[in-house]
Amino acid sequence: DWRFRRVLFRSYRRPDRLRSALASVSRQTERDFEVLVMNNDIATSDQVEEVASGFDLPIRVFHNEANLGQSASRNRGVELAESEIVALLDDDDSWLPTFLEANRARRETDPDASLVYCGHYVVWSDIPLAPRAQPASPPPDGDLFRSILRGDFTLAANSILTIKRDEYVALGGYDPNLSGFPDWDFQLRLSRTGRFVHIAE
Repeated sequence: DWRFRRVLFRSYRRPDRLRSALASVSRQTERDFEVLVMNNDIATSDQVEEVASGFDLPIRVFHNEANLGQSASRNRGVELAESEIVALLDDDDSWLPTFLEANRARRETDPDASLVYCGHYVVWSDIPLAPRAQPASPPPDGDLFRSILRGDFTLAANSILTIKRDEYVALGGYDPNLSGFPDWDFQLRLSRTGRFVHIAE
């Protein structure tokens, strides 16, 4: 019995980008999910609510009274999710329509995977260049912790992965005390106990 259940957004003063990201979620071929939007700017609450209401999706919006920062806001969202699997999507990213479907299929073949990740496209909004494809490479053989520590293996963005919620919570989530690279730090800590698998597309 597999359940995706939660897609977690983090947004701060970018309602137009949130609209674009939500549009990519609305086009997903996999429909077994709920969306949680974590708004980090109380002053834009009305705008965020208006954007969210424009989609025929199961969406819950949470407005943080103060800007918690990306890590603490994401951690709060995961705590509220209460689901088996959490997918992270920042408001400046978008998914291809089969992102969740491909993740579901991969997790059905490897249910013990802690983290599932895929390739992505780099798209420049202000530079007239064609999107650049970045296929996903499999995790290296051997000590994954050391590979991440040396910089031999890294995942470029939170929006390309899904995580088992219980393992996320057990690790304490993303460290809100770090001024930079909280995603790298989280992946490094997870690599000690969890399994990473990739989608070869």
